[in-house]
Amino acid sequence: MVAGQIRGARPALRVAQLRHSCGDRGQLDQVVGDAEEIYRRRLTVAEAMARIDTFYWPYHAALRELVEQARQRFGFAILIDCHSMPSNSTAEGIRGDVNRAQFVLGDRFGVSCARQLTRLVEQRLAGMSYAVVLNRPYAGGYITEHYGAPGRGVHALQLEINRSLFTDETSVTLTDGFAPLRAALMALVATLADYCATLQPLGVAAE
Repeated sequence: MVAGQIRGARPALRVAQLRHSCGDRGQLDQVVGDAEEIYRRRLTVAEAMARIDTFYWPYHAALRELVEQARQRFGFAILIDCHSMPSNSTAEGIRGDVNRAQFVLGDRFGVSCARQLTRLVEQRLAGMSYAVVLNRPYAGGYITEHYGAPGRGVHALQLEINRSLFTDETSVTLTDGFAPLRAALMALVATLADYCATLQPLGVAAE
């Protein structure tokens, strides 16, 4: 939901804050799924800003602090931004065909995360027989754009997971696929921990 979709008087400063937090797509989403409306009415400025002030800014303040703490302690930080994507999301890149991707890794085409790290995640998931593609149709969003800074030792990688792997999208209930997916993600975390240990002379892994 962008500033123009919020009703009521909008003081200039609050509009600037709202636009800064919303960006192109918006932080107060107006629709979900197949363009299904979330709200029965437009939010007032007070309602929108209350949500942003209560949830959005504190969330990012806490996240930035955690990332910086990790960077200061270990010399680098790895931020994995996990999402789920509809099962009808398709991407090019698997053996030259258009296929339904099970995982899409987004590093903003190498800008937000070291290629070595992206390749490690890709290879680990592919080694567990998952169909993995890079940056299409999801190259990364706000988190990867604003947090990923490999030059400073901060690597942000977006991980989109196909919902068909773990849920019935009609009833929104977990399926038998949830347990193996959880095991696979734990294996991925272990691989990342081992990778981090190799980056430190004393074998101290990043959080």
